[in-house]
Amino acid sequence: MKPCFFQRILLLGSLLTAHLGLWAQLPPNQPEQDCINALSVCQDIFVQSNSYVGEGLNPDEIDLGPSCLDSGEKNDVWYIFTVQTSGELSFTITPNNLADDYDWAVYNLTNASCEDIFTNPDLEVSCNWSFVSGQTGPNGQGPGGFFDPFNPTIPVQAGEVYVVNVSNFSSTNFGYVLDFSASTAQIFDNIPPQMEVGGSCIGGNIPISFSENVQCATVDASDFVVNGPNGPYTITEVSSSACQAGGGFERDFELVISPALTAGTYQVSLTGSVLDICGNEAILSTDSLQIDDISAAFSMDLPAVCQDSCITFSLNDNPDPTYTYLWDFGPNAFPATSPLPNPTCITFSQGGVQTISLTVSVGACSVSETKTVEIYSTPLVDAGPAKFICEGESGVQLEGNVSNGSPDFSYQWSCNLPNEADCGISDPNIPNPSVVPQLAPNDTATYYLLVTDANGCVSNVDSVHVQLGASPKADAGPDRRICAIGPGKFLDGGPAPDNQAPGPFLYQWTPADGLSEDNAANPFARPEQTTTYTLVITAGNGCSSNPSLDTNSQVTVFVDSLPVAEAGTDTVICKGDTIQLHGSATVTGPDFDYVWTPANTGFMSDPNAADPLVSPNFTTLYFLVATSRSTGCPSLADSVR
Repeated sequence: MKPCFFQRILLLGSLLTAHLGLWAQLPPNQPEQDCINALSVCQDIFVQSNSYVGEGLNPDEIDLGPSCLDSGEKNDVWYIFTVQTSGELSFTITPNNLADDYDWAVYNLTNASCEDIFTNPDLEVSCNWSFVSGQTGPNGQGPGGFFDPFNPTIPVQAGEVYVVNVSNFSSTNFGYVLDFSASTAQIFDNIPPQMEVGGSCIGGNIPISFSENVQCATVDASDFVVNGPNGPYTITEVSSSACQAGGGFERDFELVISPALTAGTYQVSLTGSVLDICGNEAILSTDSLQIDDISAAFSMDLPAVCQDSCITFSLNDNPDPTYTYLWDFGPNAFPATSPLPNPTCITFSQGGVQTISLTVSVGACSVSETKTVEIYSTPLVDAGPAKFICEGESGVQLEGNVSNGSPDFSYQWSCNLPNEADCGISDPNIPNPSVVPQLAPNDTATYYLLVTDANGCVSNVDSVHVQLGASPKADAGPDRRICAIGPGKFLDGGPAPDNQAPGPFLYQWTPADGLSEDNAANPFARPEQTTTYTLVITAGNGCSSNPSLDTNSQVTVFVDSLPVAEAGTDTVICKGDTIQLHGSATVTGPDFDYVWTPANTGFMSDPNAADPLVSPNFTTLYFLVATSRSTGCPSLADSVR
C-alpha cells in the first residue's frame, strides 16, 4: 500500500475563535520550509495559525541582492502549483495579527528547479517587501513597491509551474490566511498526470516524464513493466535527482534496467498507482520506445598529410538523414567542426598528431569515435638577409635556412631575371649558393627559395634581394715632374668622368712615401725619386675601384736630376781689362739657360750667355746657374773669381 498525499489544513473558523495569546510558533525546519518540499496548492484557502521559524534545512534559497526580499528567507514557507487553465493569478495574505508584516515572492519554475532561484533573478515574476503591515498580495489593488502592500495580478498559462514564498518579517508567533480564490486561472489540480517515455540508447536507462509533478513517495520500481527483445527485463531502480535530494515531488525519472538494453522496440507500461501533488492518480498507460543501433565508425583517405593539405573523412556506414553528425577536427583545423556526414578537404595549420572525433546522434542517443591523423609540419624557409655585390666581384653567398619539416631537404633556388643563366647561381640545389647576377650597375635581382622535405611537404616561397653596386672608377690625374731639389706638386686625383658609383668617396694612395697624406684626393707629392702612385677610390655604396681595370688609376711623379753648372777657372786680370768667362753645364742637357750674377760690378756683355765678356771694377766672384730647358730644373750655383 502506498502513502497517500497529505496536506495540512486548519479550519479558518477554529482559527477565528482561538485566543491570540494561545498561539505559538511552529518548531523550526519544517519540510515545507525548503522549496523542494513545497506545500501543494490543492484548494483556494490555506489557514496557517502559527508562524514558521527559520529557513528550513536548505537556507539562503533566495538571493537577497536581486530579490525585493532584501532579508532573504525569514520565518518562511513554500507553496507550489501547476496552472490548469490560463488566466490571472491572485492571492491575498491576511496576517492573524494585522500588525504583522508578511512579505512574499512568486517564482516561475516551469523550466527551472528550486536551486535555480538563487542564481537566476529572472525566475522571480512578482515580489513585495512593503513596510506596511496587514494584508498583502498580488490581488490587483495596488502597483506594489515599498509603500504599497498590493501588486498587480500575475498572468499565467496552463502547464506553467510556480512556487510562492511567504515570509514573516515581523518574526511573531502569529500565522496567516492565504487566499487564492480571486484568481481567474485554475491553479489547484484535479487532472490526473500522464506518463511519457523519452528516448534511450543501447545500454542506457529509460527516461520517463509525467505531465506534472508527482509525489516521490508514490513512485517505485513495482509501478512499471518493460517488455522487449532479449527480455524479460527487471527494473532495479527508479531514480530522480530531486527525490534523492530529499524533495517531495518530481516529474522526471529514469528506470534502471537489467539486463542492458539492445537495439529494438520496447513497451514501457505504468501499472501501479502514482499520485500527483494533489492526490490525483496517474493514468495507467503503455508507451513505445525505439532504440537504434547507431555507429560512429569512420575512415580517412590518408593516414598522414602535409600541413595545409586536404584530407577527406568518410562514414563507414551510409549516411542516415535522421541522424545528426558532428565532427570535431580540433582548433588547428579548417573548418574546426562539420555537420556533414562525409566532410572533404579538411586542412590543418599545425603539424603533429591531431585527434579527430565524430559524434552521431539520433533522438537522445549518441555514440562517438575518435581517431588520430599525422600532420607533417610544412618546412618553413627563410631566404636570408638581403645581399650587396660590387661590380667586378666574384660573387656573394646566399644564406638560406629551413625550419620545421623533416630532413633531408631538397632546395631549389631561382631568380626573376629573364634568362636563367643571368641568375649566376653556383648551385641551385644547395642551401647557400654563391650568385653573380648579370645586372646593370645599381640594379637589383630577386632570388627565390623553395624547399621540399623528406615527406614530400613543400615549403613556402621566400625571397631575398641581391643588388649589384656600381664600382667607382678612379682617375689619378696627369703625371707630375719635380726637381731633385726644390718644391713638390699636388696630385689631381678623383672619380673618373664616366664613374657611376655614388659618393661620398674615400681615397687611398699607394705607396704613401713622399705624400703629405695618403687618403686625400689631392695630396702634395715630394718623393725623393721618381715614383708611380696608385689611387683606389671607395664609393658611398662600399664598392672600391679596381686598379687592374682602371687605366687612369696611376700617376707618376718624375724626380729630375739637377744640371751641373761649370763657371770655369779663376783668372787674374788688370783693372780695366776685359776677359771672357767660359760657363757650361752637364747631366740634363743638352739645352740650358744660363744666369750669371752679379751683373752690375762692372761691364758684362750678356748675363744670360754661356761665355759673356766681363770687365769688373774690382775683384769679383761670379756665380753661374744653369737651368735645363727639358726639365726646368736649375743647377746649384758654381763660382769663378
